[in-house]
Amino acid sequence: MADERELLHAQQAYGTLCAALQDRQWHFEQKQEELLVHFGVNGEGLPVDYIIFVDADRQQVRVMVPLSLTVSEEKRVEFSLATNYVNYKMADGSFDYDMVEGRIFFRMTATIRDSAVEKELFHYMIDCSYAMVDQYASKFLALNKDVITLSDFFQQDQE
Repeated sequence: MADERELLHAQQAYGTLCAALQDRQWHFEQKQEELLVHFGVNGEGLPVDYIIFVDADRQQVRVMVPLSLTVSEEKRVEFSLATNYVNYKMADGSFDYDMVEGRIFFRMTATIRDSAVEKELFHYMIDCSYAMVDQYASKFLALNKDVITLSDFFQQDQE
């Protein structure tokens, strides 16, 4: 459990997060007691839904972007390979894949322990997660709907 200093630091980071979103003039839902915000943006492909949580106990920020698809049962092994392939190439963040439920989401974390937390951290995390979701969500969807094969998925990513 977070001590008083860690809780105060997390609350300050949460305030900075909210200020960063206000700078963008984005509408977002605040859950101040949970140090959580929820908002959505419309991308070129699928809409992107964000959940950002400041974890006082772990002294970290987590960005979660659930993809709006459920992987069909017959595609779940292929998705394990696809997400592993994508994650290996990624510098920041990863796609988390629940093979049992067929759910996939992008996750990015950053530590705030003993750090000055600036708006730029949140801008980077939002922009980076958006770029990764925008780059791969339509490919994951196409793979799930048999529009492309797993080989096509790999090939398209190398082009």
